[in-house]
Amino acid sequence: MKKLLAASYFLFPSICLASSVSMYGVLDGGVQVSKAPGQDTLVQMANGFQSGNRIGFLGTEDLGGGYSVNFRLEQGFKLSNGAEHKTGLSFSRQATLGVKGKFGELAFGRMGGLSSDCGSYSILPVSFIGTSFSAKGDSYSTMIVTNRYNNSIVYKTPDFNGLTVSMMYSNGLTTDEQKWSLDNHYYGIGAVFNKEKATITAIAEYLDNKADRSAAKNKLDGTTILTLGGGYDFGFLNLAATYQFSNKAMLIENYMDASKFIGSADLHKGARQHAVVLSGDVPLAGGRFGLQVNYANGKFLDVKEGEKDYSVISIGSAYLYPFSKRTNLYIYAGYGATKKALKTADANDLRGYSVALGLRHKF
Repeated sequence: MKKLLAASYFLFPSICLASSVSMYGVLDGGVQVSKAPGQDTLVQMANGFQSGNRIGFLGTEDLGGGYSVNFRLEQGFKLSNGAEHKTGLSFSRQATLGVKGKFGELAFGRMGGLSSDCGSYSILPVSFIGTSFSAKGDSYSTMIVTNRYNNSIVYKTPDFNGLTVSMMYSNGLTTDEQKWSLDNHYYGIGAVFNKEKATITAIAEYLDNKADRSAAKNKLDGTTILTLGGGYDFGFLNLAATYQFSNKAMLIENYMDASKFIGSADLHKGARQHAVVLSGDVPLAGGRFGLQVNYANGKFLDVKEGEKDYSVISIGSAYLYPFSKRTNLYIYAGYGATKKALKTADANDLRGYSVALGLRHKF
């Protein structure tokens, strides 16, 4: 009998243990009208304006005893022309393999950093608009968020009375095929506490910037990002607030390269800044309306002469109307302004206005 059971396990494993693979995705398209100071008005198709267009595969296998293996493979694309979102990557948004159990969850692969607002393991404090829609009004306009990184490992603890802790490390943001001292690495730790209708999140991240970044072989200091946020659901009103301090950032708002704003100075120390995001949303006419205010001020630490201080302020508003559980209409309007060192054409993604009308479908 034991031999028969053993044979059936190897020949027909799905009979003994449950496993599943599902396909999912997001289709998001519409029309966007935008204008930056001194530039022409643009009318464009909005590709992934509320949520990035994607197709993915999610798999799980029950190993028994409270343990399971899971994977996620997710690719982004442009709805307007079908092109891949990031050239050269088969699964640009996420490619992870993990195991869950009583110990928590451990996963490896390509994934978003803890403050990236990308993928399964980001714990960036959530607001109604967040990083969606446009840098003229969303969190990208003022916050310095991390990106998707290769060669990563993440550990997430079990839930301890509403508290979970996540730890993440990347052995090479793009590659780890050189010796360790020549690659860029990421370190992150964060905690989320959920209690009934309240959420509090704290994240600490560090990018060592070890790899030489330019032909001049400039050595870059490490980047520190500290993020604290929380939200509360009053039923009739959701409120959220986030504060962030960043020091020696080489990529600033909307992933802009700090070297574009420091004139003839060499990039070594990047930017130091403080940022605040305030958000609220309420039910309205069968849908939901939200408003978000974003502000940041900082300085470029490498600039000795000339303008080194800067500030950004933006306001975004959005209305979402659900046609079904999977399909919704969105209307967005946002405005952003920059001052001093960021009052240049290189920061036009943060300046001027943007309005959009679109449709999002999830499957």
